[in-house]
Amino acid sequence: MKLWTAQNGTIWLRDLFPSMVPHARILTYGYDASTRGQRQLATSIHDHAKGLLSFLAIERQATNVSHW
Repeated sequence: MKLWTAQNGTIWLRDLFPSMVPHARILTYGYDASTRGQRQLATSIHDHAKGLLSFLAIERQATNVSHW
C-alpha cells in the first residue's frame, strides 16, 4: 500500500476516509501491479481479476454478507 501512504505513514483510505464516511465498508486489495516478466506476461489482468473475485467471495462468506 505504499502508493496510498503519506511520508508520515498515514494511509488515507484506512486512517482518514472512514471518519468522512462512517458507515462505509472499506476494503483494500493489494496485488503486484507488475504484469511483465523478463520474457512474457508474469501475471495477466485476468489473473488479478480472478484473485480479487476470490478475495471478495471469501470476505463475503467470512462476514456472512449476502449482498453489497
